[in-house]
Amino acid sequence: MGWFARSVKEGFGVYRWHTGAVYKGFWKSNKKSGLGEYVFGDGSVYFGYYNNDRPDGIGKMTWPDGNMYIGEWKNGQRSGIGQFMWTGKEEKAHYKGNFKDNCLHGNGTFIYSDGSFYTGQFENNKRHGLGKFQWPNGSNFTGSWRDGEKHGNGKLTNGSHVIEGVWKDGKRMPDEETKSPVLTARPSDIDEIL
Repeated sequence: MGWFARSVKEGFGVYRWHTGAVYKGFWKSNKKSGLGEYVFGDGSVYFGYYNNDRPDGIGKMTWPDGNMYIGEWKNGQRSGIGQFMWTGKEEKAHYKGNFKDNCLHGNGTFIYSDGSFYTGQFENNKRHGLGKFQWPNGSNFTGSWRDGEKHGNGKLTNGSHVIEGVWKDGKRMPDEETKSPVLTARPSDIDEIL
């Protein structure tokens, strides 16, 4: 149903696929283009802008489990600034920041279901670069991250207890290996602080 010129979808229209998917929106030369809503066969819904048959621009995607993304899209991928909310029964979390090719990538803030949060840099869905992670009890780590783990210079703080030093793959390196004069505690002290 809609405007067709010589069997070419053009302008506003509604199209239904045999899979149960339905698109209601604008078309250009048989491709979704402009503002539209696509309801997938599984019940997922995308509402937003299209270009060349793919989400492109600002849009909102909701999944049957309640998860939702609102933000920028590029060539069918979450890319640019946006928010992703996980609303599952077991895991509730929220990310606000930069995306690239459907991944958390760039600066952002991730709030975990237990109330802990991370603010800083991400790469391919992992903490990577400079950032701060804070646990629900107020303890925090500020420093460098690599592939989701503390890695490089950093500072672990809990109240008046502070451990500064060099970290590798999530663990603080012993004084002998780092030869760092700024260390104020032994690795075993970390468990006592947290």
